[in-house]
Amino acid sequence: MPKNREFKFFKDDADETPIETTEQMSFKKAVKSIQNKVKDTKVIIEYISKKGKQIREYVFLPIGRKKKLDR
Repeated sequence: MPKNREFKFFKDDADETPIETTEQMSFKKAVKSIQNKVKDTKVIIEYISKKGKQIREYVFLPIGRKKKLDR
C-alpha cells in the first residue's frame, strides 16, 4: 500500500496560512502538481519525511525540464 504524505505550501512572506495542501507520494509530484496554480517563483514547502522528520524548506519554481516548460 503506497504511503501518501501531506505537503503544505506557503507563500514567501510571514503569513502562516497555507496556499494549498496536497497529498502525494513524492516531493517532486507534489511540486509539479502545484507549480501551474501558483504564480510565485519561490514558495515554502512543509512535510514529514519517510523517517519521520518534519522538513520546512524553500523551493524555487518551476521544477522540471526547462526545454519542455518553454513550449
